[in-house]
Amino acid sequence: MNTLEGETAPVMSLKEWVISLIISVIPLVGIVMLLVWAFSDTINPNKKNWSRAMLIDALLA
Repeated sequence: MNTLEGETAPVMSLKEWVISLIISVIPLVGIVMLLVWAFSDTINPNKKNWSRAMLIDALLA
């Protein structure tokens, strides 16, 4: 989901962030979900970028 100039992505709530964090730490399920979120076109761009950053961090660790 690319945003056009002047458009912004909806803000993710605290509840959405906490659920995302909990899911991301579950073994195997977390990696699969990070991949889905990172490469999906329909996901919130904030979660998409966060997922990509988490995957890069996991590769470097």
